[in-house]
Amino acid sequence: MHKIGFFLSGLLVLMGVGVLLFTSVFNAIIPEIGPLAFQVAAANSSVDYQVDFLFVNLIALAVIVIGTLLAYRFYKNDLL
Repeated sequence: MHKIGFFLSGLLVLMGVGVLLFTSVFNAIIPEIGPLAFQVAAANSSVDYQVDFLFVNLIALAVIVIGTLLAYRFYKNDLL
């Protein structure tokens, strides 16, 4: 039964890493694509097209930490 918990906690970690990867790629691509899509707009600063993902990144970091702690707990309990 601990193997299932270990696997699911690993999925939590991978999900958190995936969210962090997605938000970092999104923040890198959108300032480049934004001015191309909105050439008619008056302001074409790259700052205008950046999205604040602070809360999403904090949740993703919390999911990674929780998943890592659960994986460690399930790993240690499986050894007993």
